[in-house]
Amino acid sequence: MKERNDAVAAMLAADAPAEHDLRFEIAMLARIAQRRLRRGIVTNMALAGTAAMLLALVMPDLEMAWQTQLAGSFSNGVIAALLFALILPLQWAMTRRA
Repeated sequence: MKERNDAVAAMLAADAPAEHDLRFEIAMLARIAQRRLRRGIVTNMALAGTAAMLLALVMPDLEMAWQTQLAGSFSNGVIAALLFALILPLQWAMTRRA
């Protein structure tokens, strides 16, 4: 009976999975984090560049509209609230993807 248990134990030990390599796991997690960071930086830079170009195209019209119509209608607080209302959903959408 003892021989049979030793034989089964030897077979199970031969098929046992390898020990966890902590250095390998940490290296892989670091690579994944670096890849996510690079992707996030590229995404943010692309969005910032697009926003800057869009603002450069629209700014002359906004300046004229501000001087002729909007200056007396809105206070700085209302404008800041509108900007935050536009920015927060974008920030939420970007953080949700990650």
